[in-house]
Amino acid sequence: MTDRRSSVAVIDLGSQPYIDHPAIRAIGRQSLLEWTIQRLMESSLLDAIAITGESYFSSAVLEMNLQSAKWFPSAASTPLTRCIEVAKSAQANWIVLVQNNCPFVDPILVDRLVAAAWATPTCDMISFVSPSRPGYSLQGLGLVAQVCRRRALRRLAGRIDANDDREVTKLIHSMPELFHARYLPLPAALDREGLRWALETEDDWEKAHMLLDANTESIDYRELADMAIHCDTNRLRVERKVR
Repeated sequence: MTDRRSSVAVIDLGSQPYIDHPAIRAIGRQSLLEWTIQRLMESSLLDAIAITGESYFSSAVLEMNLQSAKWFPSAASTPLTRCIEVAKSAQANWIVLVQNNCPFVDPILVDRLVAAAWATPTCDMISFVSPSRPGYSLQGLGLVAQVCRRRALRRLAGRIDANDDREVTKLIHSMPELFHARYLPLPAALDREGLRWALETEDDWEKAHMLLDANTESIDYRELADMAIHCDTNRLRVERKVR
């Protein structure tokens, strides 16, 4: 993989204790990590999918159905260092940063970001932004990723403390003066209150079970947004009846 357009999606399991890690937790017939990989496999512009993290995840990860994704165990103590290691091993110039708690990451939106990165090679970072809510964090949305250049990560590594263990996305956003960023408008179907697919609470997990039980693994973000609103509406109706 030597083309200047080469891209790799990176899912970092980090150093969180294995027993508490959301990526290992099952949703129906698969783990969260397997659902995420399955969604990313539908991307037409990714050259590779990589999973990285502490080596003690190895046995659990290698027992999963990784399809063509590759496992990169790491002794590095920070997300940035692990990400740079993967980019170097994969010989990728563009890194797609994917949260490890988002089984609904959307391949259409991933491809949109990667295509924008290819079209603007002078950019260091490409991400979505909410047109209606300036400054709104998309971390909880869980359908979109963020793309950055490998050289930008190396430049970032030279500016921060070697032990800084913040997520790569947070590091990048903490130094806007360092990077040439391009922001794409979030699709209107997603630019509304109450939509979230990052699995952080038990309610999030309950919704994920409902959606995946409905055979939604291949639907796009527009259909998923409508289904999520429907799930919440039905839940509210049930809660009102109980009261």
